[in-house]
Amino acid sequence: MLEKKTDKLDIKDLKILVELENNSRQSYGKIAKKVGLSKEVVLYRIKNLEKIGIIRKYITPVDIYKLGYLVYSVLIKFYEIPKEQENIIYEYIKNCESVSWAAVCESGSWDVNLTLRIRSAYELTKFFEDFENKFGNFIAEKELMYTYSVNYFKRNFGIDKQERTIYQMSETKEKISLTKNEEKLLHLIAANARKPITDVAKELSVSLPTAISMLKKLENEKIIQGYRVFTSFAERGYSYYKLWFRLNALSKKDWDIVYSFLSFNEYVLWTSHLIGSYSFSIEIEVPSAEEFRSFINRFKEKFHHLIKKRDSFAVSKEIVLRYF
Repeated sequence: MLEKKTDKLDIKDLKILVELENNSRQSYGKIAKKVGLSKEVVLYRIKNLEKIGIIRKYITPVDIYKLGYLVYSVLIKFYEIPKEQENIIYEYIKNCESVSWAAVCESGSWDVNLTLRIRSAYELTKFFEDFENKFGNFIAEKELMYTYSVNYFKRNFGIDKQERTIYQMSETKEKISLTKNEEKLLHLIAANARKPITDVAKELSVSLPTAISMLKKLENEKIIQGYRVFTSFAERGYSYYKLWFRLNALSKKDWDIVYSFLSFNEYVLWTSHLIGSYSFSIEIEVPSAEEFRSFINRFKEKFHHLIKKRDSFAVSKEIVLRYF
């Protein structure tokens, strides 16, 4: 039984993580049946994984494109500044509602990578005006790229070596308006995917059948993309890297080959299609720097004819993660 922080998870722990990745809202009893343990043992293991920091939270991926949001990726390079000033900047970023993801970078050309979730060019302009008014003297360089498609590769935690399921969210003409209660429900579930629907109903002051119906509607409309577990790469003994590419124009056949290659690599987590200095990015979680170099070499060998430019950095710490 797992008792301390370690990346040496046993097969039962990994199977539990796979089930939480597939659907983090399913009951302990259902997970127990699928992994061949008692409900009590499953509960103990999950609570232990939470306690030691391997499970950080349960998240609800939301297709924010369907809700009318625009997504931008921002790279920032600072001048050499004191650690205290860096911490002030990071704290400011944490409190920016338009920031859906932010990470501190190392071993590369950039210091911070942000993902902005905004509704208009005005909101984008306002974010940068406010940020640069406060911290402009510390910024050496920045890049802004529009992200028009994001793909998530469902984790298998090394158990299944088959091709993995890919979830795609992308720019669309289809825009869905939410009622106030639907929006509140989405906020509650996005913050904690395992939040009981009975608690959701109470907080919304609606009946249980009404809350269930609202949740089903958001699922059926694919606004809610699923429910999964968010694990700490550091506590599992892994490192997180982002690769950035400027690619030649690719045909659909080229992209099919690229995604087939990526889906069979158990360490790939995210890809993004961008308009800006880079046109494609890959996020990868690996057990060693050697494995990261091996991935780069295999990717270059197979797709060298498609690559114009490449950059990368390690993510040392994620400081913001909120889908909605």
